[in-house]
Amino acid sequence: MPLVTETVTFRMFSSASDVWSAVTAATAVFPMAMPNLYADIKRNRRDGFTEGSIRDITFGPAYSRVVGSGREEIVEVDHSNMTVKTTMNDDGAFVPRLFDSVDITTAVNFLNPDARRIAD
Repeated sequence: MPLVTETVTFRMFSSASDVWSAVTAATAVFPMAMPNLYADIKRNRRDGFTEGSIRDITFGPAYSRVVGSGREEIVEVDHSNMTVKTTMNDDGAFVPRLFDSVDITTAVNFLNPDARRIAD
C-alpha cells in the first residue's frame, strides 16, 4: 500500500502541560472526553504510556462499524518535548481492514513560542 501521511493541527485553549497530562492519561481520559471515538482503552502490557506499553482500544460509535478495535503499542515517549509515537500493526480488526500499519505521532506544541511563559 502507498504511504499516506496526514497532519492535523488544532488549537486548544489550555496550557500545554494540561494537554500533555491528558495525553499521558489517555487510557482514562480519552473514553470520557471523546466517547464517540473511544469506547474503552485497556492497558494490555505495562502502564499504558511508557515505551513498550500495549493498549487495546475499542472504538466508539463513530468508528465501530468500520474499525471495531485495535492494539496500539507505545514506541517512544519524550516528556521534555511532549511527544509520543505509537503504532498499530497487529492482527486486530483495525489495521488489516484499512492499512498495512498505522504510525501516529502526537506532539503538544505552542503556536506562539512566547506562550510557554504565559500558559505554564
